[in-house]
Amino acid sequence: MNKNLNEIIDRIAAIKTEQNALTAEYEALIAGIEADAAQKLADTKNKSVRYASDSGSSLLFTRTETISITDGSLLEEIFGKPGTMYRTELKYSLGTPAKEIIRAVIGGEYCEGSISEIVRSLPCDDGIKKILAGKLTGTDFEKDKSVLMHTAGLSETDATDAAWLISEAAAWENLCRFAGSQECTPAFVEALREKLNHAVKLRSGTRVSILTPGSHAGV
Repeated sequence: MNKNLNEIIDRIAAIKTEQNALTAEYEALIAGIEADAAQKLADTKNKSVRYASDSGSSLLFTRTETISITDGSLLEEIFGKPGTMYRTELKYSLGTPAKEIIRAVIGGEYCEGSISEIVRSLPCDDGIKKILAGKLTGTDFEKDKSVLMHTAGLSETDATDAAWLISEAAAWENLCRFAGSQECTPAFVEALREKLNHAVKLRSGTRVSILTPGSHAGV
């Protein structure tokens, strides 16, 4: 590895460790202020307490209240019809199967075929292929890659390529199940893509996990 890159990774890990230590210290100090403020605000109508240091730094502790709805069906009985007292909102959330369809169709992450076809094409004996058929799912790339390397004996490069194809074939099989009685034709997929592009947005991002010696991943 490039020496400079080594230094960068070590420095990132060191910064993250320092951040964690500072966060722990910050939370402990705030907890002390909260305990003192809670005593000062007890049995009063005051909402805030201001603290100031000799250097001019200050901290304002404010007591807040949050109201959450536990049974919305009772609000109409209490306040009447929705209006100034309360309002209703319709919210949608996507389940895992829908997210998989969206990634496949909008992201173009599928290829026609089946996992079984890919397994049959692998350079290993029939006994190993039977084991692979029960272990490869196409839903966990890293796990499938590991299985292909350690069970089928593929090189990392070949296992990566095969795991990629398996994930895209699994997406295609999922699309075909979604199509149901309709044939999963290019026209069907294109019509679905057009509707999805109007209904949702698929955005790509990044996530960095930092590993220090002897520790688990931390973001």
